[in-house]
Amino acid sequence: MRARPSGLYIVIGMLAILFGVAEVVTGLRQRFFVLHGSASLGFSVGGVVLGLAYMASGVLVLVHTRRSLMVASALLAFDVVGRVGLVVSGVYPLDDIAQVEGIAAGTAIAAVFMLVVFGRARSA
Repeated sequence: MRARPSGLYIVIGMLAILFGVAEVVTGLRQRFFVLHGSASLGFSVGGVVLGLAYMASGVLVLVHTRRSLMVASALLAFDVVGRVGLVVSGVYPLDDIAQVEGIAAGTAIAAVFMLVVFGRARSA
């Protein structure tokens, strides 16, 4: 049976969708506010794929079944690992402090969302 998401999960779902859109825009334009990526196909594809995964996780959090929460937490884990992969591969450059802070904050937020959603999925 599907449970109605509480306020916290509505906020997480909506923010995940919003942050996913921002990630897609960054992948397509190589720039979003202070964050920028390299003008490479790897960054564009990586950014768009990670953004779509982030958006999908938000939708699944709002669906709020045990299965959808498990898939959402896996997609959020994919986003976190993918962001690290983009940095390690050099397509997400760390050339100024605002860039480093933005990447670190975005990755930390996705990781916290993942842990909260996974915790809810396990208890559902």
